[in-house]
Amino acid sequence: MKSPYTEFLRYVKSKIENDSEYVNTITNKGSLNLDDNKGTIYPIFDVFVDSIVMAETNVILINATIACVNQRDTNKQETNTDNFFGNDNEVDNLNETLMEVHRVWGQMADGFNELGITASKSPTAEPILEEGKNLHDGWGMSITVEVPIGVTLCDGC
Repeated sequence: MKSPYTEFLRYVKSKIENDSEYVNTITNKGSLNLDDNKGTIYPIFDVFVDSIVMAETNVILINATIACVNQRDTNKQETNTDNFFGNDNEVDNLNETLMEVHRVWGQMADGFNELGITASKSPTAEPILEEGKNLHDGWGMSITVEVPIGVTLCDGC
């Protein structure tokens, strides 16, 4: 019997990889540990299952966060007095990663509709602004997907 957990991860990974020239790395660590590996190549997509609800005997609800972040670059050569936009690419990162998260959600939602899977109608995205040693910015989108046990989400993934 196919595991809904594994099927979900494979399905999301395939949608991220589909038609994306933007993403270099895909992980499933959770947003707090996005860049443990100093060799990680940005931008990063992270898929993390936050919780699973045993809704019925043949259905599970998967609550997941899908995050996309890019490394923040700070221009140390230039002095910028613009307090609104600052001296880095934070706003650019937030714009680009939001569009990537939205693109992936659109592809996932279309696929869920075709498969008869119930998913969040309006998922919530929240900004990720990491400071300290891992300077990266992006968005984390929270979704809920109702997956019948035994359903194949991703043939050939």
